[in-house]
Amino acid sequence: MPSKGPTITRDDLVAFKTKIEILVSRASALVNKGIPKDQLLAQLGTEDFGWRFSFTPDDLDRFYAELSSNKMVSEHADTK
Repeated sequence: MPSKGPTITRDDLVAFKTKIEILVSRASALVNKGIPKDQLLAQLGTEDFGWRFSFTPDDLDRFYAELSSNKMVSEHADTK
């Protein structure tokens, strides 16, 4: 039972999960290109989702840090 908002279907949930995966993939690609944190949201294309983001500075710090740590793990795996 949801606490807020409308009830969604399984298909709605799958579609949302897919959008999140695409978002993370796009953001990861930007971080891997070296896009600085202060430019990430401006360059992250979400128009096709109909979403607008309002990350707090702390949220953005954590998101960017996680993407950056995944980049280091990926780069380390590539050297083996």
